[in-house]
Amino acid sequence: MVVTLLNWIYIFATAYILGFYCLPRVAALIDKESRLRFNWCDNIVAGIVIATVYAGFFSLIGGVGIVANVLLVICCVLFMVLDRKRITKPYAPARRMLKNPVNILLIVIGAGLFVLNLMFTAESTFHYDTGLYHAQAIHWIEDYGVIKGLGFIHVRLAYNSAYFPLCALYSMRDVTGGQSLHSVSGFISVVMCLYSVYGWIKAAAGRTEAGEGSGSHIISSCIRLASIIYFAVCILEITSPESDYITVNLIIWILLRSVEVYEEEEDGNKLAGYCLLAICSFALVGYKLSAAVIAMITIWPLVILIKKKNLKGIIVSGILCVLMVLPYLIRNVIICGWLVYPVDSIDLFNVPWKFDKDVLTRDAGEIGDWAKSMNVNGKGGSSWFGWIPAWWQEQFLATRMFISSMLMSIPVMVISFFDRKKWFIKFLMAVISVSLIFYLIKAPLIRYCYGPVLVLPLMVMGYALDRSVSIMNKTRDGGRRYLGVTVMALVLAAVITICIPSVYSMKELIKFDYEEAEGRFSHRDYIVKQVDYPIADVREVDWYGYKVYLPNDLDQCWYYAFPSSPYHECFDGNRPSPEGLEKGVEHIGHNE
Repeated sequence: MVVTLLNWIYIFATAYILGFYCLPRVAALIDKESRLRFNWCDNIVAGIVIATVYAGFFSLIGGVGIVANVLLVICCVLFMVLDRKRITKPYAPARRMLKNPVNILLIVIGAGLFVLNLMFTAESTFHYDTGLYHAQAIHWIEDYGVIKGLGFIHVRLAYNSAYFPLCALYSMRDVTGGQSLHSVSGFISVVMCLYSVYGWIKAAAGRTEAGEGSGSHIISSCIRLASIIYFAVCILEITSPESDYITVNLIIWILLRSVEVYEEEEDGNKLAGYCLLAICSFALVGYKLSAAVIAMITIWPLVILIKKKNLKGIIVSGILCVLMVLPYLIRNVIICGWLVYPVDSIDLFNVPWKFDKDVLTRDAGEIGDWAKSMNVNGKGGSSWFGWIPAWWQEQFLATRMFISSMLMSIPVMVISFFDRKKWFIKFLMAVISVSLIFYLIKAPLIRYCYGPVLVLPLMVMGYALDRSVSIMNKTRDGGRRYLGVTVMALVLAAVITICIPSVYSMKELIKFDYEEAEGRFSHRDYIVKQVDYPIADVREVDWYGYKVYLPNDLDQCWYYAFPSSPYHECFDGNRPSPEGLEKGVEHIGHNE
């Protein structure tokens, strides 16, 4: 845990400084009249997104390692010097928090969540796909950055999440003596958990970040449950460099922060906040392509910018949105020759290392079939009535409860549209609904869509509860007050109900893996070190003078057997460039 904690401190310091320096300047460029206040979580999340873009661009020129970190530190020191007056200013909310006895609850709960995240980031199990390709992808980025045609020897590397360069940046392999750390998922998780608890205490104290409780925090308070629930679900694999974790947490945070800006900020400050969150949503495209629909939240600030004829804001926001995805798109072209993998409808390039279109079509189909459980025991079929029953049958009980809660919230959401209040909240509900429909059609794998599935019912419940409180406060009519109390009771019952799956899920997962977890934490090594990637059972093969590896069983090669591929055909049908492997991989025959 000591090594993990030190890694977290480094991630926090660099991310916070990047966000602290850049956020207010970008906000001023978008809307010079904005007086938007940023909290500590804004700075961290913005810094993580900036570091992701930086690592992505750096990977285009070489391996992401010690040099990339030295340059990052230099930039952070420079930003601190340039912003020294503001960065050394005492943080008023932190002082108030320490003085207020009520906020002891935040410290206690936050400390517990922090320790849990730290323990399981230091020592827990890995996601299966980490052994299949996550660890290999990070190793390639650490050593080479990116090479032409890399997808030929491991087609999964063509998925090319923007999260992997970020993991390579913070793996600190050159500092630890060879071990590649994988602490980013845990860091993101602990930040989101602490921010949720922080927000509850802040709302209970009846103040905003500036201490000016300008509006109700009911909706955002309900949404905060999503981060805690998601942590309970993925706790046993939080150490994995899995792109799902950062994607889901970022979706939850973007939606939560959007509601907070709506609830807390004056009208003059909201535009910059909406624009910055929209820009941040474009980072989701690089982290996980299936989450790109959430970027539809861009529509709201774009309409406002157009109405205000704010051409500068449109140009600045547009440029930054492009920058969010540019390194991801460039890496795609270099790895497989396609702008977006596995989308075969965007065919713009004709490079020598380009995948055949059939490869993309087949891979996209396999992803959808797997997600729909159509490959499970021969069940299901291509029709909706064929695959949905098989898909539902394969879900865990906790997953069914999450999905049921989401489905039960839909009628309430539809009814809410007849109430001409809080149109921005309804806009967010509509975006989430479109996102869920996209997941259902393309790839309804629950780990892809935890963000919308968790946030939608919580947002709907929060909206209903908020309107009930409003009715009770604004009328003396006994009947309407009774209705308001009734709705409040139902919503509170629903909020409690949606928490049940998370408790159940956490209990069952820990029970299922209890013996292994007990064995892991009994050896005490986790107190100092972070669990390393497993050593794979592989065989060495000569590949045009290079030592490469193939698995002896299944298809996992993990990190240290490098370079590797899950299938021997990938090596048989391809060869390194005559100028060296770092110059690319050439396709010479049929490749599966």
